[in-house]
Amino acid sequence: RGTNFARTDEYIRPIEEGLRKLPEVRTVFTTVNVGSANFFIGLTPLEEREVSQQELMRDARVYLRQFRDARISVSGGTDISGSSTASAGRGGGGANRVQLLIQGPDIEQLQAYVTELLAKVRTIPGIVDADTNFEPTAPELRVRIDRTRAADLGVSIDSLASNLRLLVGGDEVSKYKEGDDQYSVQLRLDEQFRDDPARMGELLVPGAGGRPLKVSDIATLTLEPGPANIDRYNRQRQISLNGGLDGIPMQAAVDAVQQKVDEMNLKPGYSAVFGFSARILSQASNDFLFAVILAVIFIYMVLASQFNSFIHPLTIMTAIPLSLPCGLFALMLFGMTINVYS
Repeated sequence: RGTNFARTDEYIRPIEEGLRKLPEVRTVFTTVNVGSANFFIGLTPLEEREVSQQELMRDARVYLRQFRDARISVSGGTDISGSSTASAGRGGGGANRVQLLIQGPDIEQLQAYVTELLAKVRTIPGIVDADTNFEPTAPELRVRIDRTRAADLGVSIDSLASNLRLLVGGDEVSKYKEGDDQYSVQLRLDEQFRDDPARMGELLVPGAGGRPLKVSDIATLTLEPGPANIDRYNRQRQISLNGGLDGIPMQAAVDAVQQKVDEMNLKPGYSAVFGFSARILSQASNDFLFAVILAVIFIYMVLASQFNSFIHPLTIMTAIPLSLPCGLFALMLFGMTINVYS
């Protein structure tokens, strides 16, 4: 984050060239943004190659490990086999990604927990491209006001806030029109002044009786790194951690991540909840079990009315468990997982 377009384009060119040289790659389409880039890779048709898409994705991850200054995620595949790592973007919940939300009141403590948990999750076999949506790279000007001194000097907090917001954030004060084009005129301090807390402290604000006072007389200004954004879930601050799945089912990944969370012994007021696919899996499992029970009851009622007996339907339904070994053997034979599709 924060890398300009030219530097981003320069950085991703060798990556693009390397991806084109991977086996079975036919096309590479690249989109470049400020600080990020996406590669859309077209492969040789399935009937013309002997390796699966998942194997090619593993090769791509091995190649991309050499670019340590970038945060890289490889996604794609199909959900039916349970081997997908499709993603809705870094930090998001994709179709088959495990996502954990760490919640609590203090953003710095959340960052410490996420950093520790991220290191643990990366050791879990089958979870790939583990990452977090937290980006502590945006510098911010923090103003700590001495409210008692400000009240004694007659400085309004609203006046101080509006002056700093205008000089640091800027505001539109006029418009300029030239020909058919119209431009906004922004009033703002020059970058060399607004990036220096010492110079910002020399700014004047009106005090009691209109007497000018320095900002440093009533407040302490510091330039500190802060989060690019603060997300909330259920009205609590949260940082999300997510990872793709490679060869393991969602439930196994959830159990492994939950074990790592239990090892951390979170402080009171902090919690970890699963989101997106993991949460949907939990809800679907309960609903699916309820649907199976209703189906068995319905089948019994139909057979009871058909045979005019309460005993014969039970003897017929005892054949249902006998089909389970064949079904499980078929799943093992084709490398499938037990899911809604199977």
